[in-house]
Amino acid sequence: MTLDNQSLQRRLNQVTQELERINREIEDMNRQAVFIEGDVSNLDRMVDHKDDIDASNNIMKEDLERIKMANLSLHDKVKQEEAETINVNTKLDHTTQNRNLLEHESGNMNADFASRIRRFEDISQQRSDN
Repeated sequence: MTLDNQSLQRRLNQVTQELERINREIEDMNRQAVFIEGDVSNLDRMVDHKDDIDASNNIMKEDLERIKMANLSLHDKVKQEEAETINVNTKLDHTTQNRNLLEHESGNMNADFASRIRRFEDISQQRSDN
């Protein structure tokens, strides 16, 4: 199946835009993960200090667990985005290969067409000479 250059270029542009979007999301998630890890560290330090108020310790522990779960969720999302990035890169590679193949086939067809035109002109010239 032969694809035309414009549709391949459009697909390549779409895949490139998707890759850029995914990379931006990964960067945002990484920044959030670092921020949350800082919060976790702060909460860990706060929990380590002995307090006379057990209720506040329990609240901080719950917050810590909530933040850890959010952090794990963000890490899972980053892994999913990385997998999607690999998938998009693979699609981009395939699209590029298809585009290169199409360009090669197009060049061959143009050369064949030019050859046929020359043969036609030669035959026409021979007929007009006779």
